[in-house]
Amino acid sequence: MDKKFLDAVSKTYKEAEELLIRKHRDYGPKNISASPGGAINGLRVRIHDKLARINNLYDSGATPENESLRDSFIDMANYAIGAANIGINPQNDGVSIRLFLPPLTEERRKELVKKCNGENVLRFKEHAVFVV
Repeated sequence: MDKKFLDAVSKTYKEAEELLIRKHRDYGPKNISASPGGAINGLRVRIHDKLARINNLYDSGATPENESLRDSFIDMANYAIGAANIGINPQNDGVSIRLFLPPLTEERRKELVKKCNGENVLRFKEHAVFVV
């Protein structure tokens, strides 16, 4: 594997980690989990907003002043990590990001409740598939 590529990947992961920690300090641990509609809806809205921002900047040819396109992509990666930490596996086909929830058995529901700090997991069922 190309060392230059590996170094670039490591650098990007480190930057994403540092950004995630800074935002967590600024916004707190309940920023997304306490979103209306639950954590999944909070992640979905944030990913949608970032993607809409990227599309708008790209389509208009505008140059952002405060947050680069790269910053927006790193934010989206961090949101995907957040989704991964609550047992959801984001799928990115290059056009859309999909968040799939497994069928909710009683055992799985209890597991998700624990991971989501008591969020109403049953409400997540209505949001089983998102296309951003």
